[in-house]
Amino acid sequence: MRKNVFGKKFSRDTTSRRAMYRALLRSFILNHKLVTTHAKAKVLIPMVENLLNQGKQDSLAVRRHIYAFTGNDRMVSDEIVKISKNTKGSGRSMIKHVNLSARKGDNAPMVRIEFVEKIDIGKIISADIGEKKIAVSKKKKREIEKKTESVKKKPTPLSVIRKFSLKNRTDNK
Repeated sequence: MRKNVFGKKFSRDTTSRRAMYRALLRSFILNHKLVTTHAKAKVLIPMVENLLNQGKQDSLAVRRHIYAFTGNDRMVSDEIVKISKNTKGSGRSMIKHVNLSARKGDNAPMVRIEFVEKIDIGKIISADIGEKKIAVSKKKKREIEKKTESVKKKPTPLSVIRKFSLKNRTDNK
């Protein structure tokens, strides 16, 4: 009997299972979508939503808890806090799953997990303008980089340098 036993074992020992969960979590948070089996998605969705709800508090204790949960992965833990600030919904239903066709090899039911609302994490980043760092959107940063590339001094071709050096030699004689 399985009385009050939660979760799946996935034919793995505890450490391997936790490593698998962390890998799935990392992939989902960094890419904002993930294609996996239905069983793994059922385990992953509540885990991610719980972390996102905790991240809304944005206290030091919560940040440390998320950091420890993600296996001391600073990039993922910071991304979770950013996502949780940008999500409007509270509670559950921040993540949806879309059923896909079964996998060919073993006929396992596949699912794509993604956020319900589009999350624009890269909205505010810093751009180097001169010596200052200014917070701008990604689109604005691309525009600034294009302008600075066109303004940057392009190397003069070798043929032009030779022409000027020949002129200077003939003028001096």
